[in-house]
Amino acid sequence: DVNFGVRNHECFGLLGPNGAGKTTILNVISSTLTQSTGSVCYNGVETYELELGKISLGFCPQHDILWKELTLREHLELFLNVRGYDSEDSKMYATQYINAASLEEHQHKKVEHLSGGTKRKLSILIALCGHPKRLILDEPTAGMDPFTRCLIWDILENSKKMNDSAVIMSTHSMEEAEKICDRLGILVNGRLVCIGSPEHIK
Repeated sequence: DVNFGVRNHECFGLLGPNGAGKTTILNVISSTLTQSTGSVCYNGVETYELELGKISLGFCPQHDILWKELTLREHLELFLNVRGYDSEDSKMYATQYINAASLEEHQHKKVEHLSGGTKRKLSILIALCGHPKRLILDEPTAGMDPFTRCLIWDILENSKKMNDSAVIMSTHSMEEAEKICDRLGILVNGRLVCIGSPEHIK
């Protein structure tokens, strides 16, 4: 029993224990999973009426989906190409993302040689490729050290402001929620039991 909306320039956070349904909800919103009942709408239009390729959407799943044959840079250039950027612009924007996330020394490494935290950074950057108007993040900073988490928080906050994005994310961290979420929903056994500002929820 879940019902909520997210405005542009807003970050909505989902908090709840393991198994509460956070990942399922994000998978449904991203159309990775088809819901059995209810509806998901973008700008008032249900997703089944839209061509998914025309929805400006970035998605960072809970588990990284990367290709071991590609380097970190090649991943970014590939997804920028998919977003419609030509080869020259893809290289330019990939460099900007790499520099912003302090990944210069890892850019030519294949995924199999990257640490778990670096893979997670890459998955977040892939979601940001093309400056999507809607961003869905499933526990984006899980497993990161405090310095890296703060770096990612700054990147996400800047992206939201620059692109006027609507962001939905799940997290287990109240610190993270307070830092970047405008509103929070507490999810328990598949039900939203409370929605409010981080100050109100806390």
